[in-house]
Amino acid sequence: IRKEMVSKIIFQVREDELAGIEAKQRSGAKSVFVRLKNGDYFDAKVDGGQFAINASGREVNVPASDVKRIEVAGKNRAQTMVLKVNGGKEIGFFAKEDLSIALDSGPDLSIYRERLDLVYCEDGFRPMGAIIPVDEEKDARLTINADPGGKPFGLVSRVSSSSPFMDILQPDDKIVSVNHRIPDFESRDDSYELAQEAMFKEKTIPYIVLGVQRGEQFFQVTVLNTQGT
Repeated sequence: IRKEMVSKIIFQVREDELAGIEAKQRSGAKSVFVRLKNGDYFDAKVDGGQFAINASGREVNVPASDVKRIEVAGKNRAQTMVLKVNGGKEIGFFAKEDLSIALDSGPDLSIYRERLDLVYCEDGFRPMGAIIPVDEEKDARLTINADPGGKPFGLVSRVSSSSPFMDILQPDDKIVSVNHRIPDFESRDDSYELAQEAMFKEKTIPYIVLGVQRGEQFFQVTVLNTQGT
C-alpha cells in the first residue's frame, strides 16, 4: 500500500500484551498512563518515580504515587497542573525539557514536555473507553444505519434516553469496527446485529467491542453480557 494512500494507521494492544504490562506493573515501580498531544498513548514508568515541576520559581519533586493526574495546556513552556491524590495541586511547568520514561512494553526514551497532554497516575487506569454491562438483549440494542455514501461503517441514527448508551454514543457517530473487524452494515456481514446474536442467542461470545469515530476522535465501547459465558 503506497503511503500517500494511507489516512490513518491504528495500533491496538493484544490481550496477552495487556497481561504482560499488568505483570510488570505489579513487579516494581508505579506505572503511569501517558497521552501525547497527537493522540498517542502508552503505559510507562517515570525515571526516579517522581515528576520535577517548576512552580512559581521553585522546583518541586512530586512522587508519582501522590499524583492523580497531570494536565498540560498550551505551547512553549506549557502550563502544567499536577492534581494530587489528597486534593492539592501544583501549577507550573516541567522543570526539565524532556521527561525520561521506561515503556512498560518497550525501551527507555525521553518525551519532550511540549508533546505531553495528559498523564494519569491512578492504579488500574486503562484507555479502554466505556464498558456497558447489559443483562438482556434489548438493553444492547442500537439503531445503526449503513452509510448512505457506501462507506464501510455504520451511523448511529438515534440513542434512546432510557438506553445504557445514552451520554456515551451520539447520533451520527461512526461505528468503524465490530469486534475489531470492518463491518458491512448493508449486507449485515460482521455487523453489530450478528454480534448481538452471537452474544445472546448463540452465546459464543461474552462481549462486543465497538470502534467509534466522532470527528477526529476514536474510542471504544465494550458491551458486556453479564449473563454470558
